[in-house]
Amino acid sequence: MVPAKDVPERREVSPEEYQHMVSSGQIMKPRRTYALPAALTGLVLIVLLVGFFSGVAYQKGKTGTTSRTAVTGIDQNGAMGANGFGGGMRSPGSTGEVTAVSDSSITVNNVRSGSPQTFKITGSTTVTDNGKTASVGDIETGDTVMIRTGSSDTGTVTSIMLNPSFGGAPANPTDPAGTTDTTDSGATI
Repeated sequence: MVPAKDVPERREVSPEEYQHMVSSGQIMKPRRTYALPAALTGLVLIVLLVGFFSGVAYQKGKTGTTSRTAVTGIDQNGAMGANGFGGGMRSPGSTGEVTAVSDSSITVNNVRSGSPQTFKITGSTTVTDNGKTASVGDIETGDTVMIRTGSSDTGTVTSIMLNPSFGGAPANPTDPAGTTDTTDSGATI
């Protein structure tokens, strides 16, 4: 191997000598380059933003009346769910058959648990029957009701829905119990 011309011999330098050489301009201090980490960080940021906005766009396409009703109880027209009780939302209360009713309380045989529950009725309790305003006096033993209570006081009724409708229609509109069936031509089966 032939030594190169004009190449100084390598030797160890102290930190003080190095500083003197840099300050006098004999050598240049090596610069650190941050181009690769900066580019990589920028690329990662772009990928995250694209993913975020793609997810938002996807979710907007998937959010329809059904899931909005289930989450908020309000459909796309701003109306409450079935009969004003919030669609798929569950709120404290009970649904069942009235076993006793007075101006100050109502007892309902809960359809889920099968056990009776008694609730306090106040002056601010609202009663509706088929979406129309009604009164506690319109409720009779044997009626089906949906009771809604406050979230913090589950023993006091905030609203009562008398004879609630849960969707669907009877097979024969003249037979609300649905005990007979008719054909398309109107013949009773």
